[in-house]
Amino acid sequence: MFCNEDITAIINKALTSVKWGCGFVVDRVAIGKQIKYYREKRHFTQAVLAEKLDVSESYISQIERGVAKISLKRLDEIAGFTGTTLRALVTYGEPDEKRYISEISKKIVSLPSKDMRRLLSIIDAYINFE
Repeated sequence: MFCNEDITAIINKALTSVKWGCGFVVDRVAIGKQIKYYREKRHFTQAVLAEKLDVSESYISQIERGVAKISLKRLDEIAGFTGTTLRALVTYGEPDEKRYISEISKKIVSLPSKDMRRLLSIIDAYINFE
């Protein structure tokens, strides 16, 4: 039987990752939204974050719009400056998705095991639909 953490991981994967070959495509737009969310939560302007990272304000803007590529090292630096974690920046596409995942998980855990497997098949089919 699935536990709540398993279901949350499955749903999180469905909402935030696009499977491609042996790896996953990174959703730069979603990560950019997360960076902007946590930057604004700390009341930082793009200029302040750029100064802390020793990059241009334009680069911060490009990251937040999902236009520029960003390294894990740089993401980790941003997480530190914005008072969050690397995981928080890359795990969810939008902060509201945490609430959706929680609500979905609560509904799924009450289902019989057979229905959970059926739902997992539906989620897999949805993700892999071309």
